[in-house]
Amino acid sequence: MLLKNIEGVKDMADCFFFGADIHKNNHTFVVLDGFQQEKGRFFVTDEKKELKELKEWIEETKGNKRAVIGLEDTGGHGRVISEFLFRAGYPVYKVSPGLVAQRRRRTAHRDKSDEKDALLVAKTLISEISGLPRVAISEKIDKSKELKELANDYDSLVKDQTRTKNKLHQLLYREYGPRYSEIFKSPFSLKALKYWKENKEGDCLSLDPEYSELTAELPRLEYIRKMRIRQKAEELLFIKEHLKVLAKLMEGLLFSHKNLLTLPGCGIIVCSRIVGEIQDIERFENSSDLAKYAGIAPRDASSGKTTRRKNSRSGNRQLNKAFYRLALSQITKGRNNAAAIEYYQRKIAEGKSKKRALKSLMRRNADIVYAMMKNGSDYDIQRHMEKT
Repeated sequence: MLLKNIEGVKDMADCFFFGADIHKNNHTFVVLDGFQQEKGRFFVTDEKKELKELKEWIEETKGNKRAVIGLEDTGGHGRVISEFLFRAGYPVYKVSPGLVAQRRRRTAHRDKSDEKDALLVAKTLISEISGLPRVAISEKIDKSKELKELANDYDSLVKDQTRTKNKLHQLLYREYGPRYSEIFKSPFSLKALKYWKENKEGDCLSLDPEYSELTAELPRLEYIRKMRIRQKAEELLFIKEHLKVLAKLMEGLLFSHKNLLTLPGCGIIVCSRIVGEIQDIERFENSSDLAKYAGIAPRDASSGKTTRRKNSRSGNRQLNKAFYRLALSQITKGRNNAAAIEYYQRKIAEGKSKKRALKSLMRRNADIVYAMMKNGSDYDIQRHMEKT
């Protein structure tokens, strides 16, 4: 079997394959030759001294052959060791836990241990190497990963904001009844939240169990509700401020991909998610590869003389969600995005359902995003309308 994606290697027999089971406190390595014969095991932590010993063991074990390394985790507990091995010059691959689990299910005995998991990682590395992603580290990729983490934090805060708004809505209704909406048109606006926060009418006692006056008489329920209203208002003000900070940080990290912001519907949050999940556009040979990675391209489900294509449920779901938000934003009323709306309506006129038409728009946006990231160009409505 030829290894076309490793420079200087023509055959599997020229390599030793190191599989690693990654944990928080220790990592287990098992090495196989090209014929899947075990050649050794090694246990290591992220300590610098032990990482140096790991490199010495790899060099001693592989001899004059090429070391190829597969890690089941390269982002969480495996980030330190994956960066170390990459900078040491070894080709490092990310082995999907799903692939390892599939191989475990095919074994006669499904026993589980660190050594057996590392062995399965090494075997999966050998059999699936042509389709596994290579680990690459650069300042550009590091910034993209940071963007992804910031986008995750932003989404988490938005969920917290929604939950807190719902609780505040209930408290306001219980306290003021339907008339609370007459006080402010939007009860969650900045002005309204500041009002709810500062409203100390009928202030209650402290709810601290150590507060001495609580032993005499508990505060009335209406006082407690008013205090909870102030607390929820404070939480929402805190979240709003942090969302602004996160958006500012994401905008600063977008570096060379700020041109994506010229694409209608692609704001800072959606743009950060797209760049954070794609990381390096050079990983994809064409826009079709990007669409498959995002789970937008339909998969072939043909059989015999029947030709069918089904929606793909695989791929990067976060990137898929970002393209969904982008497409949905483009066809929303008031966004004035003539090209996207015309394309969407044309697909419906062709007989597609609204869901399928939206999926087609997502696929079209994948082509546009690929071209913009590849060329560093701004969005050109005329050029893209001519291509559709």
